[in-house]
Amino acid sequence: MIENDKPAALVRENDGLLEQMLMTWGVAVLLVLLALWLAWPMLRRWYGRRRRERCIAGSGIQTMHNVLLDDGMGGQTFFEWLLLTPTTIRVLITSGRSGIIFAGERMDSWAQIAGKRTVHFTNPLYSLEESLSTLRYHLNKPAIEGGILFIGECSFPKGRPDRVLTPKELDSRREQDAGLAVQPVLEQAWEQLRQKARKVNPATEGYLLPLPEAPAYGRWLLIGLVLLAAAAWLYWRLQG
Repeated sequence: MIENDKPAALVRENDGLLEQMLMTWGVAVLLVLLALWLAWPMLRRWYGRRRRERCIAGSGIQTMHNVLLDDGMGGQTFFEWLLLTPTTIRVLITSGRSGIIFAGERMDSWAQIAGKRTVHFTNPLYSLEESLSTLRYHLNKPAIEGGILFIGECSFPKGRPDRVLTPKELDSRREQDAGLAVQPVLEQAWEQLRQKARKVNPATEGYLLPLPEAPAYGRWLLIGLVLLAAAAWLYWRLQG
């Protein structure tokens, strides 16, 4: 009888070990999945931002990002994006606003409606015109153009100003320029700008840069605690 009970005892022992391993690794996996779930919104925003930057940079043969140029009046003008294309030098200012946008070429204040909230903001075309004026100071002949690129999900029920662009329109312009050679006068002008432009120093001139998304320190701390809990759980179970 004792010998006959040995296989059953081994089976029970193996089942117990399997249950312990499943619990050990199951809880750890659940904690890691929880950490990924908490991090997903921030990772998605980071990926979206990187994708937009690649899209913008890809719409120009050469690009300059976050640079300063002398405005000819003793000051400096900030340029978020300068793009060299086969037919023009393009200034781009991005806007991450989403929702319903009421905008007009000569309206001093534009409005954004997101849900039940209405936000008024200064007409960005004024800043764009200042940027174009600085370029005209440095460049007399080459063609220049500018646009405000709305990268959020938005609509313009009362009409959209001509110089307001969407990512699809930017892609369309890139397709139109595909295969075209850069005009020599544009290449020369671009080289002049490149030599005169200065990169913004984030440490001392960070106020010039577009406002970043609010850092989610609390969420990152929570993610770190969850991962620490997963590591501590595994250590305790495997050492026990």
